[in-house]
Amino acid sequence: MTKEKMYNERLVELRPLIFAIKTAIELYGREEAKKFAKTLFDRYAEDRFVTVFKDIPLDKRWQEFKNQTLEYADDISYSMVASDETMVKINYHWCVFYEIFKDYGLGEFVPLYCETDFDTCRKIHPGIKMTRTQILADGGDCCDHCWTYKPDA
Repeated sequence: MTKEKMYNERLVELRPLIFAIKTAIELYGREEAKKFAKTLFDRYAEDRFVTVFKDIPLDKRWQEFKNQTLEYADDISYSMVASDETMVKINYHWCVFYEIFKDYGLGEFVPLYCETDFDTCRKIHPGIKMTRTQILADGGDCCDHCWTYKPDA
């Protein structure tokens, strides 16, 4: 998939969030709108990423999460750094979410969305831990995600 196609597909999905945040800015100002956006992003991440695992037994979620992560890896947006039975490390070089929000003048809101990654992983399975040292939305060279899995957590 090209960046343009990926951008256009996600734009359709993200327009309601963008509209809601822009409306919150108009009504309450940017700082108050950030509080609203944090709640909005939490709910969006729950719906987009966690609910797809609800019908998968807990003991099978890591493998499914890992498979989906690897399946969607492509040269356009990210590259595989390492992977084994209990770890996946990927560097994102381009973020469609950030690009869209930046184009709509909301790039500063994206780190709030990025914060949802940590809780989202725990909700998928309490044994999945995500670490990251940088994000594109804060000026990093990449978003360096690393997921580790401890089944007994």
